[in-house]
Amino acid sequence: MTDNTDLASVRHVIDRLIGLADNFDMAALDRIYHDDIEVIMVDVDGRPHISDKPAFKEIVRRNQESSADDPSIPNITTYHHIQANSDKALVLVSRKNGLSGADRELLISIDLIFADARWQVIREVIFVRPDTLSSA
Repeated sequence: MTDNTDLASVRHVIDRLIGLADNFDMAALDRIYHDDIEVIMVDVDGRPHISDKPAFKEIVRRNQESSADDPSIPNITTYHHIQANSDKALVLVSRKNGLSGADRELLISIDLIFADARWQVIREVIFVRPDTLSSA
């Protein structure tokens, strides 16, 4: 039996999620994202944009089509906090990458639930850090 409170297993899921997102693996993302996921992106002007699973998958798909990943911008993920109990987990990370076509840092809060014998992302709150936008 898996110990759902094991923080390393929660981090492994997020590491995998990041890898799948960076490689646009839509089938695997579909399995990690819960059917009832809510994604709230707060843009540089402080405006929230709320997406459900189909809408967020469409955003990822559009990013894949228009991605101009700049190899000079490193993909960096910093874990700030991980907590878990038997059926819920919370992960706070910051990410910096060039997939959006700009060198920007995102602060992301990820809520997970343990359902169907696996951790699934039920909510992501993504803040674009306006103080990290490149001036190019």
